[in-house]
Amino acid sequence: MGWNGKVKGSNQFIFQMSEAVALFRREAGAQVPVSQLHTFLIASGVPGMSITEVCEKAGVPSGSKTQNILSLATGNSRKGYERSGKKLLSLKKSPDDSRKKQVELTPEGEILRDKMEAIFS
Repeated sequence: MGWNGKVKGSNQFIFQMSEAVALFRREAGAQVPVSQLHTFLIASGVPGMSITEVCEKAGVPSGSKTQNILSLATGNSRKGYERSGKKLLSLKKSPDDSRKKQVELTPEGEILRDKMEAIFS
């Protein structure tokens, strides 16, 4: 870790957060906006949430959060437009309602989540 254990107390948390954000940007792309990090963290916390639930948890309109989800997802299409995404999230049909999609971590997303969690251990 960049702070090498020299930082203590509340400042340690700040440095750990900084390292987690830097890790996310390295893995997801240097130009990734903070809103995509926020989306990833929400989706990591409760796998299988619907897009609507992710948006409600984030407190943002569904359109912008849906764009963030699609930017972090792989193999998804919206209105016929294929998106390659960053392969951290996937969208699957809800078993309860085929019109709804559930947001889940891909194996790559799980690895990134685990690396980010390790920063705080």
